[in-house]
Amino acid sequence: MVVLSIGLGGFLLVLVDRVVERRRETARMRLAGVPVGVVRSAHAVEVAIPLLVGAAGALVVGHVIATAYIDVGDIGARADEALTRPTGYLGLAAVGALVGSVLVAAVSALGLGARPGPADLRRT
Repeated sequence: MVVLSIGLGGFLLVLVDRVVERRRETARMRLAGVPVGVVRSAHAVEVAIPLLVGAAGALVVGHVIATAYIDVGDIGARADEALTRPTGYLGLAAVGALVGSVLVAAVSALGLGARPGPADLRRT
């Protein structure tokens, strides 16, 4: 979970920087009459899909590695000494990845609803 938190936090920092740089594009869309809700929804999809795909890939790779590690550890062991994975061990990580992805998408979309200022209008 610590690695998940660090990864999502780093992604959030990059996204906030990207949103600040996209002010000109957002101002153009707002001047063209695109509603704020559409801009926020598009941003949320643009952010959430890569995060969820990456988290799913990380969970699959982690599961394969954990299974291989346990299988190697069980070579030559008696049935009563065999290692087992705890039930639902992927569930907590999957819920954490889902909640973290949604939070990162929501936090990075906070500044998108602001009205374009005079400086943004001059740059468009």
